[in-house]
Amino acid sequence: DHFENNRELITDVLPPGEQWRPDSKSGFPWTQSELKVAQCSRVGQKSSSLLALGRTSKFLSRDMDLIVIDDMEDFDSTREPNQRAYSRNKLAEIGTRKEEHTAEVYIGSRQHPDDIPQHIMALDGSVLQWRTIVDTAHSEDCPEDPNDWNAHHDCMLFPEVRSYRWLMEKKLEMETLG
Repeated sequence: DHFENNRELITDVLPPGEQWRPDSKSGFPWTQSELKVAQCSRVGQKSSSLLALGRTSKFLSRDMDLIVIDDMEDFDSTREPNQRAYSRNKLAEIGTRKEEHTAEVYIGSRQHPDDIPQHIMALDGSVLQWRTIVDTAHSEDCPEDPNDWNAHHDCMLFPEVRSYRWLMEKKLEMETLG
């Protein structure tokens, strides 16, 4: 929708008279999960400009310049060891599509101590060139009294959305559920 209708985006990025969506004669169909703005510049490659795939999708024979993995895991997919292993194998499969120039970004919330973000954080600075940026809901360096619910404002990631009290209640729920 933004590619087709966001006038500010279109005028800021494209030359006058140009549009993102090719005309119907170009043969670049747009679907709910795939769009093609231009043909891949590498000879013989027929890749989409943007392709949205689910966790169980096939990634073989896909050529990618940028891989963005967003919320690959959730509570259900990290509950059992075999499900976590499936996620790690899927991430490895996606990694086989990386070329030397391919960038990769993983975005996700922590779901389990043995989840994908934990494995990526362990690789931070390694030869695999992962660099991690972690935003915690509550600063680990917070000097405030843990029992003073109202003192925790500046040390919260989004204090206008979630209170320290709410966060501690959720933490207790998760610990109780085991």
